[in-house]
Amino acid sequence: MISILVLGLMVSPVKAEDRDVKESAVLIQSTNTPSKLGINQPPDYEVIEDSEEIVGDPVAGTKASYESWKNACKDWKKEVRDNNVGSQVISLNCGVAKMEKDGTGSGVYTYKSTGKYRIRVKIRDPK
Repeated sequence: MISILVLGLMVSPVKAEDRDVKESAVLIQSTNTPSKLGINQPPDYEVIEDSEEIVGDPVAGTKASYESWKNACKDWKKEVRDNNVGSQVISLNCGVAKMEKDGTGSGVYTYKSTGKYRIRVKIRDPK
């Protein structure tokens, strides 16, 4: 009776660990996978995170300047998707726009933000 209880306690944590590994492998998919021979293979995909500055055109008036930033954000998203056709875009965010005034008092404003993205990139063909 005691040996069955001890054996049950030893098996239970292993199943929980296996489940966690499977869930994280779906999200990242850059883990090493064992081959049929028991040798670890290099990952097929890699997740890349980066950021870029998104700047609207300097325009007179805050509303027009904000619209210029929104158009720059839309163009940036399209460019990232177009440049990564074979890859999978996981997340794409333009961030929060911050207004900057022209120092001369001319009424020209510029909106800027930091856009962030995560892309899953294929680094080798799966076998």
